Amino acid sequence: LSLSQDLTATGTLTLSTASGGVTQSTGTLRVSGTTAVTAGASGISLGGASNDFGGAVSLSGGTSTVHDTNALTLGTLATGALTVTSGGVLNLGEGLVGGNLSASSAGFAITQATGTGQRLQVTGTTTLNAGTADITLLPTTNDRQGAITATGGGVSLRSAGNLQLVALTQPG
Repeated sequence: LSLSQDLTATGTLTLSTASGGVTQSTGTLRVSGTTAVTAGASGISLGGASNDFGGAVSLSGGTSTVHDTNALTLGTLATGALTVTSGGVLNLGEGLVGGNLSASSAGFAITQATGTGQRLQVTGTTTLNAGTADITLLPTTNDRQGAITATGGGVSLRSAGNLQLVALTQPG
């Protein structure tokens, strides 16, 4: 499924393909409600610089990329490696990242809800960059299996297993 035009959805946006990935080559996605993208084992690329997702973005596929020019909330994840970039507060959601996680929030906080079932498992490395803002990922059921690199004003991380913190940078 190839997206090459501007797309505005005033409610829920669902993108699904039985084979092949979901790729945004040009254009801007503007969604006021939730977004659900399913690509089987194939990749998902929603990297448009001007994308704006108003509700939670859930992803199910292979290696995935998502960009939001403003704040971004991820919903349920079942991906391969995941690269996520926001221009505002970034909420990492819950589920499985079967590979490396790279999350950057342009100097805004990186957070995660702490309610029941809020477990984020990352099987590869985790790189978090909130600039001088805080990083707060506190669910005790989280499972970060690889090395962690974090840049933030204050960094609070929890994991069900051992945390392997490789680099911690607190600018300022």
